[in-house]
Amino acid sequence: MFLGGAIRGIREGGRRMGTPAFDALAVDERKQIVKRLYDYQHGICSIDEEPLDLAQPVDVDHIKARDRGGEDSLNNWGLAHASCNRSKGNRDLQLMRYLARFRKARKGHLGGDESYTVGTALSLHGGAQNPTVAKVEAETDGAERLALSWPVNGEVVARRFRIEVDPNNPSVRSITAMVPKESVFHDGGINPRSIVDLEPFIEEFYRGNPQLLPSLAHFSFAEDGSKPGKIMLFDGQHKAAAQIFLGNRELYLRIFINPNLKLLQQTNFGAHTRLAQIHFPMAIQDKVGHDLFLPALQEYLNSLPSKEGVAEGSFFSTLNAEDRGDMRSYFQGFLKFDVVSVVAADGGKFFDYVETVTARSKTKPLAYETVRKAIYNTFLCLKETNEAIEVALEMREKERLNLARLLRLFSKRVLEGQFDLSIGTFKLEERLATDPSIKDPHLRAYRLCRQAPLIVVMRELREAIAQMLSLRGRYKKNAWHTGQPLWADLDEGDWNDVDKMLGVIISHKVWIERNPANAQLLADNRQKSWEDIIVHGTLPGAATSVYDALTSGKLLKAVTA
Repeated sequence: MFLGGAIRGIREGGRRMGTPAFDALAVDERKQIVKRLYDYQHGICSIDEEPLDLAQPVDVDHIKARDRGGEDSLNNWGLAHASCNRSKGNRDLQLMRYLARFRKARKGHLGGDESYTVGTALSLHGGAQNPTVAKVEAETDGAERLALSWPVNGEVVARRFRIEVDPNNPSVRSITAMVPKESVFHDGGINPRSIVDLEPFIEEFYRGNPQLLPSLAHFSFAEDGSKPGKIMLFDGQHKAAAQIFLGNRELYLRIFINPNLKLLQQTNFGAHTRLAQIHFPMAIQDKVGHDLFLPALQEYLNSLPSKEGVAEGSFFSTLNAEDRGDMRSYFQGFLKFDVVSVVAADGGKFFDYVETVTARSKTKPLAYETVRKAIYNTFLCLKETNEAIEVALEMREKERLNLARLLRLFSKRVLEGQFDLSIGTFKLEERLATDPSIKDPHLRAYRLCRQAPLIVVMRELREAIAQMLSLRGRYKKNAWHTGQPLWADLDEGDWNDVDKMLGVIISHKVWIERNPANAQLLADNRQKSWEDIIVHGTLPGAATSVYDALTSGKLLKAVTA
């Protein structure tokens, strides 16, 4: 019997993520435990629930993760194929079993991915079986309640719910209820969306995160109780399906009572098309990240008897694997939002030209997502470092101030008095030939602020600034010029030269090109195409240069010649 696989370890970032108590046992004891687990599990893998072969590598790992309260003891150990366990990261065996069940069900579905809906999940798990008996009852206070009853495990379960009326449309009535899955059906006509991308939702709810909003359903029936009806789920399919695969017996639903189905369908369609553009803005995400990270960091700093010798990255090493990933995301939001705060505090106008509410704008030249990708990701050091924490805090403050000043220079060179918000950006390239109001400064700002060209230009500008500051000895550590280009003290001469570099950038012919043949090619949104244009001076698909190259070397030469 080959048991060597059972003492495999799982590592993440050099830290052991397996079962230390098991690994500490003698070899013979480990073999005995593997055999006990094998017998207890009836020879079935804890993850894919397929037969185990102890002649092949197997793993012992936690059924419930230690950072979720699981013990490192036999009562919380499970046996799994090494191949199943190998790629699970910080997920425990129980979560992996739920995910494996979903994968197996999806793989076995004969209708293909497009038809794999919440209705499929319901049919696999005993749902969509029973109609619901209902009756509307009047209350003495003038309100109405809905009395519902369902058969569950051979018994009738009865419940009453207050009916809520939409203040903007009194004909829209609804209740919020936990409904047995046996009495929930799927309305694929209103929303036939597939749930093949369900895994993140299963993991979200498994980790105990709440369902913030109920799934949506409609219910048509005789209000006097003479005729039952079916509760038809039409939105929030992923939430409902994840609960089903986690073994929940009831689903959390908002149920519209005898609704106008056409109105419901039109409203739902608008929510997934037009209103889908009104998303959780990236600027708000960064603000939330900032507000989550700062108290956690402050609490950590307060807990230190001394900051001497403590590295910036030590804060993250104190967190468990699950929280560490979230905190790194909050950390990035903290760094990005602080730049917004500094610019606003100094009266800078850069963000007057940035759309921070919706995903795109017909008026403003910059989307906040473009600022994040082209500027923040280029100039900010978004990973924790091994620098002493006091050094890192000092340099990150300088980084924020430096980037805020760079944005103010960019705004004055490119946006303020240059871009006309009343003309906007809508179909600008198409309007060039017929709209005389589009002047060169406006066109320059529009083209330069598009995501693909701005990413390329900012990359070249970063390299030029870093080389200039390195040559002038502005970095306390030589390595900073690569990963932390703004961790430096810049004097006024340095900033004058940065401004000269921006002058070289905006003077490039490509931004005001009006030749119809070339201008059509400049509408290309691919970053690779703009790398050819900026770095090599060639239009997409052409081999011959038509523009001067706009490289970091050229920018540096402009201030060092």
